[in-house]
Amino acid sequence: MSQKMDQILKKVSTWDQPIDFQNPIAPNDAIKQYLTYYGLDVPHTYFHMGVLYANETKIMVQMHSPEQPRGTVLLLHGYFDHAGLLHTIIEYLTKHQYRVIVYDLQGHGLSGGEKASVQKFNHYGQTLQKVIDLMTDQLPPPYHAIGHSTGGAIIINYILKKKKHPFTTVITAAPLIRSKHWKLTKAGYYLLSPFVNGIFRKFRANSSNKDYLNFVKQDPLQHKRVPFQWYEALIRWNKSIQEQGRSYDPISVIQGDLDDTVDWKYNLEFLREKFPKADIHHMPKARHHLFNEREEIKEKVFSLVFKKLNGEAMLHDTNQSKGHHG
Repeated sequence: MSQKMDQILKKVSTWDQPIDFQNPIAPNDAIKQYLTYYGLDVPHTYFHMGVLYANETKIMVQMHSPEQPRGTVLLLHGYFDHAGLLHTIIEYLTKHQYRVIVYDLQGHGLSGGEKASVQKFNHYGQTLQKVIDLMTDQLPPPYHAIGHSTGGAIIINYILKKKKHPFTTVITAAPLIRSKHWKLTKAGYYLLSPFVNGIFRKFRANSSNKDYLNFVKQDPLQHKRVPFQWYEALIRWNKSIQEQGRSYDPISVIQGDLDDTVDWKYNLEFLREKFPKADIHHMPKARHHLFNEREEIKEKVFSLVFKKLNGEAMLHDTNQSKGHHG
């Protein structure tokens, strides 16, 4: 199955139609198999898929839209992840009448770029800006942003650097500011980077959902190495983000107290300082991958996400799109 799926994914990655948020596509056989394999064949939705280019890199973008969406959620995944690993939250959001835009970060999933790497964290932000520009040009408000881990860091970076942003609601789940064992990670990077260009990845138990963990280990879109270029970009970004001023925009943060991937205690202190209006929610017994946790934890996370989106979106009923398919 893995070899067959590799061939299917290669075919899907050659898809070159520009992303169009107003007109759904008719998926070919390869795309249909991709959607089925990753659980993205969401019922009762219109499917959009296409590419855009950022920093001369091909970015694969998709959107899942219910018949009468109440708003748009821009969803960003974490490091080593891709759109296919967010199928649970995508299905939940579309079921509750939100259209969902999700794209594979460069070096991830079906997007181009060096595997699991980026030269500068600002490149992530530039890609985000391009997606936002298309979204706001083609779709009506309200707009919401949800980012997991590195995806959360990208959104946080964007908000701190922009005086204005289009999002009614911003939610970060286990956001990355510093990774776990940060000082040790930095020391290892400075010690080893003159001699090697990366290290082998260790698959962590970042969820209590064993089925999810087993799936990730077999996932053909996973990468086995962590390039030191990505560590360098993270270290530089971490230094620059300290120098950014505060934002008084409200954001919500959901954090598991068994997270062994990020230095969450430091991260929450940092976010309280940078976002005085941050709304922080601790999720007991939850690990890092909050959207792929075991069922009882995942239900609590999704319920919280819905309350945040719905509570804010109700203020914008007059802007809702009536019968808009894209």
